[in-house]
Amino acid sequence: MADTTFEGVRDERTARAVIASATPPGDYQTNHVLMLTGSGLVTLRLALGDDPIPGLSFAETRLWRRRFDVADSERVFAGVERGHELGQRLLIPGDPYWPAALDPRDFRSPVALWAEGDVGLLVDPLTSRAALVGTDQPSRYGVWVAADLAGWLASDGRTLISLAERGISRAAVEYAHHESNRVILVLPHSLNHPAPGVEDMQARVAATGLLVSARPPDAAPTVADERTASRLLAALSGVTTIVEAPPLSKWLSIGFEASEFDRPVGAVPGSVTERASSGTNELIWQGLARLIADGPDIADLLDRGSTLTLPRLAYDAPFQSAARAASLTR
Repeated sequence: MADTTFEGVRDERTARAVIASATPPGDYQTNHVLMLTGSGLVTLRLALGDDPIPGLSFAETRLWRRRFDVADSERVFAGVERGHELGQRLLIPGDPYWPAALDPRDFRSPVALWAEGDVGLLVDPLTSRAALVGTDQPSRYGVWVAADLAGWLASDGRTLISLAERGISRAAVEYAHHESNRVILVLPHSLNHPAPGVEDMQARVAATGLLVSARPPDAAPTVADERTASRLLAALSGVTTIVEAPPLSKWLSIGFEASEFDRPVGAVPGSVTERASSGTNELIWQGLARLIADGPDIADLLDRGSTLTLPRLAYDAPFQSAARAASLTR
């Protein structure tokens, strides 16, 4: 790229890559301006200009613009080029492979996506995709159930979505691969960064299935990365099933993310003496998740499009205010 300044950007795709590189995922000000303009290119122009922005105070606007002032434009453009060289596809709203499940008018939708592999998996019907998640320290029972559910879903022609993690996710992905290549891994970090402990799984899915992330190539880690990945997984999945999860764990929070997208949530019951099952047992006991005993239970939720969801207010309201405050102080 001859012009290595942000002012030289002239197309929507590059503008969104710049915005995703210069701002952290889920940034309140960024999401506000994108919702206001509906355009990455216009958003970037506002970030580089001096005009007031409706809905943002002078202090908010100044701090948001500061992100673009301090961003290294040469590094940003080098990252975009590196992704291209590695065979990654940069997807933006309006692209043929942009998932219909991600409404560009929704503040939770990512600025852009980076994908490697079979992007056709992103445009299949929502009823074809099911997420399996759970603790990275599962019991033998949890591993067995995850493998059984994943194998059944794959043999039924469904696409498995999971995270690049040990434990439940690894068991699900490995057994799904015995039956099908229809596997999507959502990464909290850049696609060209290996996931610790599951590098082999990440490479295999890149070759046969699909890797997807909201983080640009070579992007520095942020505190919001894991929640961004959880939200993306929940949005892309017709059903999210939690196999095993301790109380107050991030895997339970994925169920709340799914409910925010009006997706049904399932949970696998487990032993009352096993801490790894205490979180899922509690969800079922409170009626906040559908009991999942086998693959057909998940398929039933997918095919019926159930709206059984978790409560929103208790979980999400604190995060909205915290995200806004953090976006001004990081």
